[in-house]
Amino acid sequence: MEPHELKKRLDEKKAKSAANAAQERARLDAQVAERKAKAEEGRAALKDVVIPYFKELQKTFGKDLTFDPSAQMDLSDMSPVAVSFKFGDGAVHVIEVSSGNVRIYWTDPATIKVPAGPKRGKPPFQIVRQFVFPGTAEPFIATPADLTREKLSKLVDMAIQGN
Repeated sequence: MEPHELKKRLDEKKAKSAANAAQERARLDAQVAERKAKAEEGRAALKDVVIPYFKELQKTFGKDLTFDPSAQMDLSDMSPVAVSFKFGDGAVHVIEVSSGNVRIYWTDPATIKVPAGPKRGKPPFQIVRQFVFPGTAEPFIATPADLTREKLSKLVDMAIQGN
């Protein structure tokens, strides 16, 4: 093969590699943009639906309902990514949005065990058992679009009934 033909082959290979790299970069950029959009959708659902609904409930229930609108915060912009609520001394229920998904779980305070203090230099420990509401079971909340007043009221009713 002539040198100019070999050079042409090398240039073609370089061009193909550059095109593949650009395509992969574009795919990764699209994934990042989609994740950001889903995360924003979750934050908006918390801000626009969940928090106002629970503030309304708080006015109605008074001291019987404890609501934390900032149970977990996104450190990059200090926006809430999880809220929690509980009735009386019952279980703490958490509604958390992450990457376009909603995770709902509760922790029964009766299952928390903390020893009196450290023994032999060991730090105290805490065992917390969490019970997760899967999106495929009542109250059927899996995505931010599922965070409606109707489904939240079902969740609250389940919390009142003791799950």
